[in-house]
Amino acid sequence: MNKGSQAYKQVNQSKTEDLNFDPHQTVQYLMQFVIEKLALAKHAIEANNIKVKGECLSQVVTILGILQASLDPQKDCEALAADLDNLYHYMMNRVLEASYKNSAEMVEEVLRLMNTIKSGWDAISYQDYLSSKNNEK
Repeated sequence: MNKGSQAYKQVNQSKTEDLNFDPHQTVQYLMQFVIEKLALAKHAIEANNIKVKGECLSQVVTILGILQASLDPQKDCEALAADLDNLYHYMMNRVLEASYKNSAEMVEEVLRLMNTIKSGWDAISYQDYLSSKNNEK
């Protein structure tokens, strides 16, 4: 099992076990967390609250890394997994650059990207998700 899968599994078990989230909902939960932290970081930048900005953006990079590491091209659509991998990588770089440059605009860009990804993920029901996994077997 790769490190990404281990990290995803650890987050899945430790953070969501009590909430009874399935894997699909876990990804939704993580994406929503990123969205909330990005919005908070944007406001922190605008308020010149460096501490909150740093904490939020650090958490965003960590969760984006977990989402990226959990991609499995062998189980998921290979092209989609590659596109998401590149997008998560880009988003992490933009967050780091936004933190360095104290740029609310860059944070807003990543926020828009995550909202787009999440809206697509939300459109997939868990049953659709399971069906696609069963069809691949």
